[in-house]
Amino acid sequence: MAAGLEGLRLLRSGIQYLIISVVLSLVLWLLGPVFGLIAAVAAFVLAILGFVKIWRGFTALESVVGSTTLGKVGVILIVTVILAIVGVVLLGIQLYKIGAHFNEGTLKAGGIVTAIPLISFIGLILAYVGLGNLLSSQTAKA
Repeated sequence: MAAGLEGLRLLRSGIQYLIISVVLSLVLWLLGPVFGLIAAVAAFVLAILGFVKIWRGFTALESVVGSTTLGKVGVILIVTVILAIVGVVLLGIQLYKIGAHFNEGTLKAGGIVTAIPLISFIGLILAYVGLGNLLSSQTAKA
């Protein structure tokens, strides 16, 4: 189960990076074009780091939850920008499947909301909270 806990930690950390990336972009974008450019670069770097952590989390979770291919394909599609909407949907489906495997309702809800492109940011927040709940319960069992 150690691999599972590490996978959950990596997944949660990657989602946290994505949330910070979006918030940073929005806040600095509101401050003007110069800060907007700086924010875009910082957000891009944080997003890439987040996607790498999410990928590693899915890889670590494969031995516990089975295939995480949908999530990995989703990450690749999000990074390609052109197919980002499809990628977000696949990421949401994979988060839901992990939540279903561990019977964690908040993570399942986060996966569903993440799969809806216009409100996926809210889904990432729910998934982050659900992964925190899951980590707490799994750590208590260990």
